[in-house]
Amino acid sequence: MKKTLFCTVTLIFALAPGSKSFASTDFLGEARSAYTPNQKESSIEVTENGTIRKCLISGKVEQAKLSTDNSVVIISGNTYIPTSKLKNCGANPIAPRKTPSKSGFLVDINLSRKIYIALFPVTTQPMMFLATVSSLGSSKSIVTLPGAYVPGSSIEQQRQSAFAYSEEGGPQARISRSGRYVSVNGVIECSENSYPGIWDIRRNKKVVISDDPSYLKCMSLFE
Repeated sequence: MKKTLFCTVTLIFALAPGSKSFASTDFLGEARSAYTPNQKESSIEVTENGTIRKCLISGKVEQAKLSTDNSVVIISGNTYIPTSKLKNCGANPIAPRKTPSKSGFLVDINLSRKIYIALFPVTTQPMMFLATVSSLGSSKSIVTLPGAYVPGSSIEQQRQSAFAYSEEGGPQARISRSGRYVSVNGVIECSENSYPGIWDIRRNKKVVISDDPSYLKCMSLFE
C-alpha cells in the first residue's frame, strides 16, 4: 500500500517575527526558526497518521507555502523543499533547493514539469510586478508576452506591462498540472480583455476562449 501524507485540518506555522503564515488543508505541520550561538536552525513538524515527526531544515524558514500541485513547500523568496523530502526526513537536515534570486520572488513550482513562476517588483506605490516563467535551474523566461519580465526593456516599458498581485488573501499564481499553462496573477480568465491573462507557454501566446462566459473551459486547463 502506497504511503501518503494526508491531513484535513489547518496548518499553522509559528515563525520568526515579521514572517508569513500559511494555512492549507493539504499539509499539516508546524515550522519554527530557532537560533544557536553558531548557527540558525529551522524545523518543520509534520503530522502523518497522527504521528508527529520533526524535519530539520538547513537555513531559515521565512514562510511556508504549498505549491499549487502540492509538490513543494516554498520557504523563502527563492528556496523550497519537495514535500517528498518532508514525508521521508531523517536525522540529517534537509538542504533547501533554490531558484535564481535575480528572477524575483518564487510564487509557484510544478516540480514534475520543472517549471517555476517568480515575480519581479517594478513599482511600489502601488505594488506592481512582472513575471518570470522559467525552467528550474535557469533564470531566463520562456515567455515574452506583456506582463513578462524581458531583460533589456526600459523602465517605462516595464511599468506599462506590470500587473497587481497580492499573496495576502488574493488569488495565487499557478502552473497547470500539464505544465503548459500559467496564470501569473492567479486569475483564471481567458477573455480577450483579461490581463495579463492565461499564458500558453509552449506557444508563447495568451489563451483566449470567446465562448466561455463562466470560465469553465478556461478553468479546465488547470485541472
